[in-house]
Amino acid sequence: MAKIYTEILFLLIISATSLLATNAETENLIIACSNHDIHAAKILIENYGQNYTSEIYNEAMSSIMKKGTNGINIELLKLLIDNNANINYRKSEDDLTLLHSACYDINANLAKFLIENKADVNAVEINSYSDDEDEYVEYSFPLDIIFISLNLYKNKKIDALEIVKCILLQGGKYSEEYSEEELLIEARQRILEDAKVCDAI
Repeated sequence: MAKIYTEILFLLIISATSLLATNAETENLIIACSNHDIHAAKILIENYGQNYTSEIYNEAMSSIMKKGTNGINIELLKLLIDNNANINYRKSEDDLTLLHSACYDINANLAKFLIENKADVNAVEINSYSDDEDEYVEYSFPLDIIFISLNLYKNKKIDALEIVKCILLQGGKYSEEYSEEELLIEARQRILEDAKVCDAI
């Protein structure tokens, strides 16, 4: 037992994390994942995985997003998913799914991985806000978020196009206000062109 904790502590010192070798195995897994430390996560799962519930794995997966999606360890995500973490997990409907987060950052590699692993392309993010007189509720599909984020990340159009294509191919929906988006039209054209090439082969 002492050897296991020593091994974990050594790995975490190397990766400059602050995880302590205590008996709180559940908290340790969440902290390891929040620091993107796959080595520590593997050791914890190998030695305590039989004690972890799906909710613990869900919390661990959610903690990965605390530092955003840039530089995210997809191998770590896969490890948690393979251990029954819910790829669509979120604490409430106004929280983000992993796919929403990938779309916000226009992270094509992450988005593709999530879609390939059955992420819900039509999960809805709910935002409520109010002014002096009225209260409003907005519903955002992952595709909606891509169109919004592209205004901030204009240099990521190629990645955004790839994500839109992947989501459309899985039956992804979008809000009516984005039906004339140039990116959406281009993605549909690319899908049709790819289909023609396949038919011709």
